[in-house]
Amino acid sequence: MHGEGSTFPPLLVHMVEHASEARTFWERERQAWWNVFMNPLNFLLVFVPLGLIAPEMGWNSAIVFGCNFMAIVPLASILGAATEASIPGECELKSALEAVGGLLNATFGNAVEMIMCVQAVRAGLIRVVQGNLLGSILSNLLLVLGMAILGAGYYHSESRFNSQGAAANMTCQVVASISICLPTMFRTIQGSTDEEAS
Repeated sequence: MHGEGSTFPPLLVHMVEHASEARTFWERERQAWWNVFMNPLNFLLVFVPLGLIAPEMGWNSAIVFGCNFMAIVPLASILGAATEASIPGECELKSALEAVGGLLNATFGNAVEMIMCVQAVRAGLIRVVQGNLLGSILSNLLLVLGMAILGAGYYHSESRFNSQGAAANMTCQVVASISICLPTMFRTIQGSTDEEAS
């Protein structure tokens, strides 16, 4: 329709670019709202306001706990997805950003657990905190590690590991084990000493 030497009027070019940017913006907005409301897990967001108003309405403590427990699930999922989405797909500093994103994911991914532990300590529920920490340790050592080994063995007949990464993980595991065993040993020894003194 137009020859090779033909040019478009600047006003027309500006209008087309503006319309394209607007269409892209609204497409992104529509996709974002679609991801929020069409994700089956996000339907549990209805429990967020219920968990807030349940104590004020004088509901049973079991119902209050159930509402807040169900509200944690989609919020934790959104938090994890947000930290993973903070890493751009194509970037020159992708490796560094992946490290930062992994740190953010490890930090904010455990934010729900940390908030629960802090609130339980403030309420004096030490047994709840101990059970939460023990469950987290057993879950990461047994469930997560077992599923990783199972998945790696399903796709690869022989797995290769980074010796430095494995050594760092084992060091963290030893430190965590010592930090759990020492208070228990101290409490046991102190208790037996008090009984002998009495």
